[in-house]
Amino acid sequence: MGIFLGEEYYQKNREQILAKKRTYYQKNRERIKQRVKKHREDNRDAFLKYKKEYNAAHAMERNEKAKAYYWVHRDEKREYDREYYQQHVEEIKQAVLAYKTQKVAELEAIACRVFDMRCFLCGMVDPSVRIGACFHEKHGNKHEYHRVAELRYVLAHPDDFIPLCRGDHQMSHMLMKKGFVWEEIVRLVREKMVVPVGPY
Repeated sequence: MGIFLGEEYYQKNREQILAKKRTYYQKNRERIKQRVKKHREDNRDAFLKYKKEYNAAHAMERNEKAKAYYWVHRDEKREYDREYYQQHVEEIKQAVLAYKTQKVAELEAIACRVFDMRCFLCGMVDPSVRIGACFHEKHGNKHEYHRVAELRYVLAHPDDFIPLCRGDHQMSHMLMKKGFVWEEIVRLVREKMVVPVGPY
């Protein structure tokens, strides 16, 4: 705009020019949005290619700007976050709980399709566990215990886990603490040297 009207004229009438542009945009907002949307759809591949190349070329610069902005405004952002949380604490808790409940239900449904949810040692379904059994890591490796993270880990490593009722799960951990490996526990149960505890 400044180039066509002259820099001096633009600087002198800058507020009026910007006000006219805002007014025009507000009156024609939907038509402009549709035109931009159509242009992007018609040139989608070229637009995505340009965006990818631009992001790759300016990644370092953008990261540095983001870091600089964060350190300058860190205290303000923390204060804003604290105030926002205090004002909306119940809404946030309800939203998080709803997300966790939905996500757990989705992951449990997938787990029930992947595993036979009966105890591997006693063959029973545990009524005290919502999906019928717990997941036991056969090799004794540490894994996530938060329910959503645990189910994601189990589904990502199905060969490392076996469904057990709560009683046999606890018994297996007690035996593993005494030095028994999973294969030995299974052998002891099959040879009836150890009696499965079964569901509580």
